[in-house]
Amino acid sequence: MIIDYKLTYPSGTATAVLINGFHTPKGDKMAKKQVHGFMKFFSISFLWGFFQWFYSGGGQCGFSNFPTFGLKAWKQSFYFDFSMTYIGAGMICSHLVNLSLLLGAVLSWGVMWPLIRDQKGDWFPGTLPESSMKSLNGYKVFHFYSSHLRRRALQFPQDTHFHQSKHAFDVGDPNGEYKAPYAIIIYRNMAILGVEGFSALPDHCLQLCYGFFAFAMVANLVRDLSPKKVGKWIPLPMAMAVPFLVGASFAIDMCVGSLIVFVWHKLNSKKAGLMVPAVASGLICGDGLWILPSSILALAKIQPPLCMSFFATKST
Repeated sequence: MIIDYKLTYPSGTATAVLINGFHTPKGDKMAKKQVHGFMKFFSISFLWGFFQWFYSGGGQCGFSNFPTFGLKAWKQSFYFDFSMTYIGAGMICSHLVNLSLLLGAVLSWGVMWPLIRDQKGDWFPGTLPESSMKSLNGYKVFHFYSSHLRRRALQFPQDTHFHQSKHAFDVGDPNGEYKAPYAIIIYRNMAILGVEGFSALPDHCLQLCYGFFAFAMVANLVRDLSPKKVGKWIPLPMAMAVPFLVGASFAIDMCVGSLIVFVWHKLNSKKAGLMVPAVASGLICGDGLWILPSSILALAKIQPPLCMSFFATKST
């Protein structure tokens, strides 16, 4: 099923393809090009992470909070956050996976959460914080819990990867950079649900869950049973579900990576087939390596000197 859905694991796939380049009949020439591309974009990614650090001295500061599409869209997590890791991952994942992520982001943060938030005081108490299980967070959690049920029913694999130092960064902050949605949002609230029962959920949460569960089952059945030329256009419900919890920005990053690959293949398909895994691997590894010095700086209580933030212009 992993092969059928082309569910590649970005960092592992990039490394495997890169190593494989050393063992092909034309390995020497190909390997040199791939290693050069890897080192070039590894350096760019690492230096970009270092450069960004200087402007991130505070909450919601820096390029990772750049309001690409305006402040209103930024508040709904629709912005490009310049993450080289997610761009690289998007270059490796299939277009269908990335577009499914984007569709899920638009459906959740562009439509559902704003509409449900408007029901504050009606569907759920307006006095509770949005992180409460009986508030907006309850809808988010029980949507992704239904995704777990679908996975058990269909044995649909999922790759999720959150490895950060809990001492160096504010891991688990639902509004922060490292949300840790499984540990903090999913499993903690599933435990609350197990103790308090469905009474812990806000109004109409179960109905929404039933609707999305049915949609996911139908989408997967249509994809599996329809002709290949039709099934390839059916979005992946499991990929759509991820932005419901973690926000839309990473889906935008992934789609940027997908766009780079699409344009590259249009311009030079042969070169793209050779270099995309190496370039993507360089972006992922360079950004990942920057975590080490940034963790050391955070543990040493060394803060970035600047805070680049954005505000709406005051009307006169």
